Amino acid sequence: MGDRHLRARDHPRDAARPRRRRRAAAQAAPQAPDEGGERVTLVSAERVTRRFGGLTAVDAVSFDVYEGQIKALIGPNGAGKSTLFNCLTGFDRAHEGRVSFDGLDITGKRPSQVAALGVARTFQNTQLFEEMTALENVLVGRHCRTRTGMASAALRLPWTLAEERVSRGEAERLLRLVGLADAADVLAGDLPNGHRRLLEIARALATEPRVALLDEPAAGLNTAETAT
Repeated sequence: MGDRHLRARDHPRDAARPRRRRRAAAQAAPQAPDEGGERVTLVSAERVTRRFGGLTAVDAVSFDVYEGQIKALIGPNGAGKSTLFNCLTGFDRAHEGRVSFDGLDITGKRPSQVAALGVARTFQNTQLFEEMTALENVLVGRHCRTRTGMASAALRLPWTLAEERVSRGEAERLLRLVGLADAADVLAGDLPNGHRRLLEIARALATEPRVALLDEPAAGLNTAETAT
């Protein structure tokens, strides 16, 4: 079996290469800020390591993501990219290392807590609510940005109705943004794969994130959908 590794790459200027190769391990190197001045570090991973039995899937990965920066994790299947995303967003817990967001240690926090702080993600295999419509799926993403609870929703208080109107308007806007306005009332389970990926991106954006982690977002999309 050959070495498996992933790289963290900035777009369009900066590039970071792994410090060493290890079998079935994810590697990335930290980035330095631009010479023009210090940038705000939003996501910072410090020697994040995740093992599955005797297999080290993510091996001491360290890197920073700065505000306004686009960074790519590059590697073959099985390199540990999705596992690293899971560790960053609380879906999995690293055995070693530290993850911080905007200076706050988020290591071990639940996915809902990470999302509320401003970190959204999509999945390599889309994770949608199959029996809900496209619009309803995006509205789920709005949940962490609303104040309405079960009691206030049941009482249909004026401010909850106003909040619902705002959330619905934002969800409809995001569906238009990804080209799914005509599919608002279609069940997610009935959408083709390309549309499902676009819907998941819309749901991630509905959380109003400061950072969006997109796991193979263009997989299964045709040229027109990618352009969207």
